[in-house]
Amino acid sequence: MSGGKHADYSGEYRTINYKKVVLVIVIFLLLFGIGFGSVLLVKHIKNKPKEEPTPVETGIMPEEIEGFKVLGEFEFETLGINQYILDSYDDKALEKGIGKLYGGNLNSVGNFAVVGHNYDNVFGKLFEINKGDTFSVKEPDGDVINYQVTEINTIEPTDLTVLTQNTDKCVMTLITCDTEGTQRFVVKAEKVTETGIDETTSNKV
Repeated sequence: MSGGKHADYSGEYRTINYKKVVLVIVIFLLLFGIGFGSVLLVKHIKNKPKEEPTPVETGIMPEEIEGFKVLGEFEFETLGINQYILDSYDDKALEKGIGKLYGGNLNSVGNFAVVGHNYDNVFGKLFEINKGDTFSVKEPDGDVINYQVTEINTIEPTDLTVLTQNTDKCVMTLITCDTEGTQRFVVKAEKVTETGIDETTSNKV
């Protein structure tokens, strides 16, 4: 009888341990996801680079800059901002322009988030904008898409709601440090057409 009880106990013990292992793995993955998302907003725009990115020169858009793929060209004409959008938010990438932080394809349905340092010729002048202002994004094939500012907020570095994806709008989110470097200044804008903000899902994917 003692042998039978021992066998039953071992089976139950293994089942309990299996459940604990699964639970630990799930918790770990959740914490990793939250932690990774926080790093996206905090790490790479906390410290300024040694040199400011130079404004974009007129001419043919390069395919890459020092190993970083060029996704497009960002221009906020009224503020004098003109920078390439690179496919990375690495420190070295942010020394060359603004970097893609999160999202799908540029100018597609969803939320395309970019980060840049708060220098005057990068995102420093974003503090001067107002709702309704417009900027443009030029694609490598030459297409130019216009965006209109819809939201302006200052958030904590750990607030990840600004990265939430959209299923029916083409949104672009611009993120930089505030003047003190302790919070994040966030600008949201939506793609516009000749008739106004595009509310359809007909944007290219």
